[in-house]
Amino acid sequence: QPHPPPPLPPPPPPRAGDAAAAAAAASAGQAHEALSQAKDQLADERRRVTQAEKKMAAIAEEIESLRAAAAENLARAEAFESRARVAEASAMAHAETLRQQQQLLTQQERMMQQQQQQQ
Repeated sequence: QPHPPPPLPPPPPPRAGDAAAAAAAASAGQAHEALSQAKDQLADERRRVTQAEKKMAAIAEEIESLRAAAAENLARAEAFESRARVAEASAMAHAETLRQQQQLLTQQERMMQQQQQQQ
């Protein structure tokens, strides 16, 4: 009858150098994973910054456009106000002319009435 093979000897106890190498390999793996995650986070952050910069540039353009429109509207308003002042002065001068003409007509009517009464 054949004998069963002898049991395998137990594995040798780990040597300190092997444990340190295994720990270093695990640590290096973790460091590599952490570095990879940090790179991904940095890329995400750069994308967010780029998007924010684009939004800020668009907002700055809109502000500049609004400033230009406001300046144009202000210039129009000032021109309108100036024309309104000229028109008001002209209307007042015309009103004064009409008042003077009315006085002259009233005086002429009185004179004609006096002349008629004298006749």
